Amino acid sequence: MVKKQKRKFISIIAGVSIIATMSSYCSCKIAKNGYISTTYRIDKETIVDDFELDAFENGIISGESFLYTKYAPFSSRINDLSIKTIIQDDMVPQGLTIMGDYILTTSYDYSGLNNSVVYVMSKNGEYINSYVLDMDSHVGGIAYDEKNELIWIPSHLGRINAYRASDFLDFSKKEVKAIYSNIDVGNGLLNYKNPLKNSIAFLTIYNDELFVGSFSVVTPGLVKRYSISTGDEKKLSLTYKGMFNIPNKVQGMTFYRKNDSEYIVFSRSFGRNTSSILQIFSYNEDIDNYDSSLQSVTYTAPSMMEQVSLDDNFLYVIFESAAKTYRGCDDEFDSICILNMDDVVDPLLKKRY
Repeated sequence: MVKKQKRKFISIIAGVSIIATMSSYCSCKIAKNGYISTTYRIDKETIVDDFELDAFENGIISGESFLYTKYAPFSSRINDLSIKTIIQDDMVPQGLTIMGDYILTTSYDYSGLNNSVVYVMSKNGEYINSYVLDMDSHVGGIAYDEKNELIWIPSHLGRINAYRASDFLDFSKKEVKAIYSNIDVGNGLLNYKNPLKNSIAFLTIYNDELFVGSFSVVTPGLVKRYSISTGDEKKLSLTYKGMFNIPNKVQGMTFYRKNDSEYIVFSRSFGRNTSSILQIFSYNEDIDNYDSSLQSVTYTAPSMMEQVSLDDNFLYVIFESAAKTYRGCDDEFDSICILNMDDVVDPLLKKRY
């Protein structure tokens, strides 16, 4: 397909921008060869602002014009938007993980009348089954533990449940029960609404280790790392390996490895009328504080972004604005975004800041 001519700019534009952090920054959008290509920030946290329109022009995101007009750098890295988030009744989507050939998502009941659920669909977006969980928690995350064949989901009060992964592939079932229940790893993971309580806002598996994290609106959040050991179905042990601080407003976290480099990916959002942030840092186990003192690349994205999950070179992103209760928010978004991670980390590789 012949590409459309990219929109040209003939001047250098300077301005002041503010994203969802506690401080503002100065930026300068520099026109190169007639195109705005990069935003430079003095605090090393780079917002990508290069209008790479291939995905849009090739029809991948046709029909989502708001996504292009408001979030061009983010949308230009989208590989697929065809999968629709499963919404039933008053359920609100939260978590997402990839398990082999399947996508698993979590939702809680906004009305508070029913237990939380896990939906299973194929990778082409076909709905397969739903499973009612044995708890009514916020289920802010879900993680497939391939080594131990478990599915991890946050429970209440800083605890997590582990489910047999194969139970979510038994399509004759409608309910599942945890084989390891109420594992308490929440010490220090404070609930943002009630600091006297602990709460696990999200979790993920990386290098066969479990990462659990807290959400904070203003102050930094916290992530704790555990190694996992299982015996029979009555024995499981988690060994604490360390912790590190993360930015505020983190709703989900995952990791990406490219050759010999590792990256940590944060989805950050709060509120139905504020854009989300997808932020990527280089990852190292020795780093104990991911903040503006480190170089990162940041993309603004539609509001209400929740968990992010990696599958090969593709990043899956789910938004809770798909829920019926959030109709009328700034960015009603009912698709699962699949982004090309090579394109997402490209600014860090090229150090375009």
